[in-house]
Amino acid sequence: MLEKRGALIADGVPAEALSIAIVQTRWGETHAVLLVNTDQGEIVLDSLSDWIKPWRKAPYRWVERQAPGHQLTWVSLT
Repeated sequence: MLEKRGALIADGVPAEALSIAIVQTRWGETHAVLLVNTDQGEIVLDSLSDWIKPWRKAPYRWVERQAPGHQLTWVSLT
């Protein structure tokens, strides 16, 4: 995920458009995903899946995430 984040920044995506979220999978595992803020809303980039979905349609229970544009600030989603 961090490699993907670095590649997106190298390709010109602003770092402020990217944030990390902590989720629980349907198996109860803790997992981190990358959120990308686009002009069509936030999408999820996930190493466990090839799909790209709006974050609300991803099959996870959302725990916490970095505040958009503030990498050092985390907000609870539970």
